[in-house]
Amino acid sequence: MTLLKINPTVSIPAHWWILVAVLAAVGIAALAALVVMSRRHDVSEEPRDDVAQLSAECLRSLDDVSTRLSEGLSARQACLEASRIVRRFIGLVSTEDADYLTASDLTRAARREPRLQPAAAFSRQARDACFGPKPSKSRARDLIESGREVVSSWH
Repeated sequence: MTLLKINPTVSIPAHWWILVAVLAAVGIAALAALVVMSRRHDVSEEPRDDVAQLSAECLRSLDDVSTRLSEGLSARQACLEASRIVRRFIGLVSTEDADYLTASDLTRAARREPRLQPAAAFSRQARDACFGPKPSKSRARDLIESGREVVSSWH
């Protein structure tokens, strides 16, 4: 009780509490606006390279894999590289992260976005070619050709 007599409580005027409440409301509104704006940010809104340029780069990379396959690259490695190249291309030109999706995930995504159907078929073919018993060079060449078709037909 003696402490209260030594240091009595000081009442804060009401206008200060109103100022604190207004500042808190403004802070919460700004935070909510930031959250909404960050969720609205769509990958498709990001500037991308020209699809024709990406397509040409991808086709050159597939040609390089085909050449290295002829020079002694293993069929399994060629399949893996071709799959990586095509899936990266699809990931860059579509709204899906195709380079991170499994074949079944990409198939489900293709149901939502029909343009992904050739990519989903390619992904299933790549899965079978890459992880089958022992990939052959002819199967790797078929996969590379399928990849070329997917890239060339993208619009």
